[in-house]
Amino acid sequence: MKNPLPRLLSFKILGVATGLALALPAAAESTAADVVGRWQWKPTSGSCTEIHEYFADGRLITHSGDEILESRYVIAQAPQGPGLFRVVSTTTGSNGKPDCLGKLTPIGNTATVYLRFNNAGWFYTCAGANSMSCYGSAAPAPK
Repeated sequence: MKNPLPRLLSFKILGVATGLALALPAAAESTAADVVGRWQWKPTSGSCTEIHEYFADGRLITHSGDEILESRYVIAQAPQGPGLFRVVSTTTGSNGKPDCLGKLTPIGNTATVYLRFNNAGWFYTCAGANSMSCYGSAAPAPK
């Protein structure tokens, strides 16, 4: 006869994990206004950090390496669910210096990114609505 202990333990662990998940508080609902502020962005891999400062009037200032960009952005709730926002930004000005990867961003460059907020006060940056496409995260930047 097989030992039933491993199977009983796995059900017990599953039950405890399920109970813990149900006990965790629900995420606070984010709004588009939550992006306004100064954020320190870090990639999932690599060491290139940036500062992104979103203003309520739709301006975005980005510091990456020696590059300083001015952009205009539009943010909207993504239809895929709460806490997920689609941001489209267009570069309107540059100091003409390279970013932290040594590249220049041309004026008129348009970028789309998805922001997925969490309860810890920061957000993931993703290439698409799928969380598997996330490539970095941003937390409130030190002053």
